[in-house]
Amino acid sequence: MIIQIEEVKEFMEKFEQTYNTEPALLTEKQYNLRYNLMQEENNEYLQACKDENKVEILDALVDQLYILLGSVLSHGLQDVYIEAFHKVHENNL
Repeated sequence: MIIQIEEVKEFMEKFEQTYNTEPALLTEKQYNLRYNLMQEENNEYLQACKDENKVEILDALVDQLYILLGSVLSHGLQDVYIEAFHKVHENNL
């Protein structure tokens, strides 16, 4: 597991956010929250690019990854995420 997943897991534990240890589906409320968080960061990234603000671009990209890894944990996919990433990478090549 990559260190960033462990760090996001630490955050989720500290703030008593639910995550799963095995693959799981989320409730509508949970997946809508994850979606909305991703959308918000995508919008911030777009605005930072339009503003030509490199600091805000970096902030948005890091926030996107943080939220994505939180979604991986929420769905309990942390144990298969890296392998799946490598398979997608190989297919993309």
